[in-house]
Amino acid sequence: MRDRQNFQRAPRTGLADLQQQRREAVSKRAEILSGISTKAAAIKDSAELAAVEQAANTRPITRYLDALAAAPLKRLSGDDQPISKVYGRLVEAALASMNDSCVTVAMTWPARDVSLSAVASLIAVADLGAQPEKTVTKGGVPYPSYERPRGLRALLYPYARSTHKQARQVLLDKTHLRTLSIRHAVRHTDGNDTDGAMKDFHQVLARAGKLTGKGRDGKEYPEFRHPILDEIIPHGACNGTPHGNGQLLWRSSTKTDLKQHKRSGLADHGKTAEFFLHGLRRDDNPRRSLREAGALDVVFFDLTKTGQQRLGDDWPELTSEVFKLVRERQPKAGVVVLVDEPFSFDKCRFEIFNEQKPEKKRPRRPARSVVITAYGGAVLANEDLPSSWTGAVKVQAVGFGGAALDLADRLRGIGSELRSAEDKAGLRAVRDLVATLRRNASLPGSLSSFSDHVTSEQGPALANDFLASYRVSGHVASLMDPTLPAFQIGGAELADCLGRAQELFRKQQAETPMSLLLDKTIEATRNSSGRSLFMFQTQPLAEFAIEQFTARFSWLRKKMESRMIVFTGQGGLSDIAGLPPALRNQFKKLYLVAPARNGVLSYFSRPWLPEQVIVLADADTLRFSSRDALRLAGEIDEPAIGFRLRRYGVETAKAVQALGSHTVNLDGIQVVPDDVDFPRESVVDLTAGRGLERERIEIKLADGPRVMAFPGSALVLHDQSNAVDEFREVVASAVSEGDRLCVLSAGFIEKARLVLNIPTAAAGEIRDYHALVMKKFAEIPGDNDSEKLRVIVDRINDPDVDLNRARYWVSIKKEMEARIDDVVPHAPQKIDLFLKFTAALGIGERMAREFWHWGVLAQRTTKLKAGMAFHEAYKGILVDPFAAMADNQKRKLEIRRLRLLAEDYVATVESVERVKP
Repeated sequence: MRDRQNFQRAPRTGLADLQQQRREAVSKRAEILSGISTKAAAIKDSAELAAVEQAANTRPITRYLDALAAAPLKRLSGDDQPISKVYGRLVEAALASMNDSCVTVAMTWPARDVSLSAVASLIAVADLGAQPEKTVTKGGVPYPSYERPRGLRALLYPYARSTHKQARQVLLDKTHLRTLSIRHAVRHTDGNDTDGAMKDFHQVLARAGKLTGKGRDGKEYPEFRHPILDEIIPHGACNGTPHGNGQLLWRSSTKTDLKQHKRSGLADHGKTAEFFLHGLRRDDNPRRSLREAGALDVVFFDLTKTGQQRLGDDWPELTSEVFKLVRERQPKAGVVVLVDEPFSFDKCRFEIFNEQKPEKKRPRRPARSVVITAYGGAVLANEDLPSSWTGAVKVQAVGFGGAALDLADRLRGIGSELRSAEDKAGLRAVRDLVATLRRNASLPGSLSSFSDHVTSEQGPALANDFLASYRVSGHVASLMDPTLPAFQIGGAELADCLGRAQELFRKQQAETPMSLLLDKTIEATRNSSGRSLFMFQTQPLAEFAIEQFTARFSWLRKKMESRMIVFTGQGGLSDIAGLPPALRNQFKKLYLVAPARNGVLSYFSRPWLPEQVIVLADADTLRFSSRDALRLAGEIDEPAIGFRLRRYGVETAKAVQALGSHTVNLDGIQVVPDDVDFPRESVVDLTAGRGLERERIEIKLADGPRVMAFPGSALVLHDQSNAVDEFREVVASAVSEGDRLCVLSAGFIEKARLVLNIPTAAAGEIRDYHALVMKKFAEIPGDNDSEKLRVIVDRINDPDVDLNRARYWVSIKKEMEARIDDVVPHAPQKIDLFLKFTAALGIGERMAREFWHWGVLAQRTTKLKAGMAFHEAYKGILVDPFAAMADNQKRKLEIRRLRLLAEDYVATVESVERVKP
């Protein structure tokens, strides 16, 4: 009976048991609530501490921008100028990133030469002037001073010496810098601030007030009256060692009469300095370099076209690796990424630098970004900004696909497999093969005729070197090597592609898709009443096209001589835009022939364009550029340009679909699009093709083309031994290793055409030429013009010259009566025929060549090949700029720009060899 009672209820279910359980539950609940309360209080305290810490570390953006606006900045000529909108917004973006420890992706477009080094210098200047005022007591006497600057420890990747170019073209007022620096230096008296590096920083910059403008040679130079922006913040390697031109006031202390003084040097070394710009180069070890650099405030990534070229085709992978290391070692550093084209912009903000956590079934949000319309990379504001945009009323795209692009798509698929297998050598070979196939398909003539043209222009030896970029045999051979991973990974698919590439190369020897497209396009312009401009990527390509199509169409040469149809390189559109409105508006159509994907959109930012713009390109260029245009149209802050881009993007997408190619994918950023590019000359030939016949000098340059010249040929030497860097003339036989030469290559010439308004400069020379032709023609024996023309034709003795053609050359009465800006040269297009014509008139060869250099050639926009017809003319400007300025008072600024451009084409001589035939 007792056992039965024990099993009538569960244990611990009595009243006392229940009361005990209730007391334990209340106690446990109180314990949990106490823990939650303690944790919440701790979180609140930590949040408050974090907020206090962030507030203490926050840089007041408005105050910084006001301080920067108050700093008097000057051009090298001494004229005060405000900071440009581009750099103002980049400084603002950098400050915001440092405050929030986040990433900001900035795209400047269409300008591509913005300097992040200059942004760092501007932040340093703003930091000095943005600090609150304070009073420092010294010996019982109060002195005005400022709170301690925050400092700026920055890193730039990928770094190169040329990143400082823009910062070296700006002066900072010495009085303003001296006043700020002295007030800051007062803070370090009587033990108020014991930071030796900051004290050294202020003391050195305060000495800028003693600049007098005198150089080491005792002469006065306007650019030496104030320090340049680049010497306000020291820069060097990641281990802290400053560069040769990286110390504080490096230019002022080496080029001017500023006296040396004893200093600690702490402000110049990255280990101790509070202001320092570290440079991380492509080949540096990023992990070790970031460890050596120490704490950083901001990291700059230069992923513009120039920066990407420094990194190579695998720039996304390299950049992603460095960014991960930055976040691993510098989690609180701000990150600023600079790009200059839409694809890179999306690639960076959606993928490489995106720190947003992916959310299920939701698109990934982009990183913080800003788009800045920039018309130049100069730090100071440009007074010549466009205020209106005209032209491009109608935009059309005409493309082609075919076997080359189909094969390129298959090869890209194989390239994706090689990328996954991390076979970089194989991937590089596949990319090069794709680029070669597309390059050949976009030639304005067959490969066979192109080879003949290059051989006739440069000679067999140089032509063979140049044409290697158009052959597929080297790429095919490397990919067919059975010992390499690419051959094993690609398998039968790769073997089939390589066989088709060789077969396609043989077919392109006879014809290319672009040559057929141009053939049809040019024929359609025959009866057009308006002028047409055909723009090619390079001037040599334009010359090749002239040779090809004047042989096919007998009427084309006359159209070209009357400038109804113009074939030109990149500088041609600037030449036409620089003409008076009445003349330039006669050009109704602009044909962009095989433009680069990342360059075609920049044409639509030009203030003036012909009424109709037609793009002739392969389907891949149209597809990628259409996507970029539609994306950019929604981001750009200039409505007129956005409207043009949107029109181009829509029309191009229609053309792509009409070709049966892939639909334009606005969200595709996985694959870096390749581009159609045509290589520049690898040899600058100053022997006019006769170098193999006589004794010559061959000069090998670091990271540049070879120069081939006669021993007595005049070259341009960049001399840095004097107070002011200058260009001077030197004969080729006197050049030695280590010298710095300015290479006046075809690339320099084409860019110089963008700097100098060639047609305007040449108009006066053409007027003089026409006057002399009329005078000499009147002296030719004969009773009338027809008899005189027969005499001239007989003297020229050329089967291509008849009476009608010669009549055009002497029919210049209207040109003599026209306004000087409207003058058009009536002269032969080729130098040999021009010299025959002038000789028939009795004009000496020396004078004829002067007319050719500065007049006929300048306005014809042809024959700017590696033989360097403009070599003498530009050399004269560089080595004797003051005479050039005196002769061209209205073009002083352009001549200064030309000298700045020349600095980009300076290379160090690695070896000099004298070669005998």
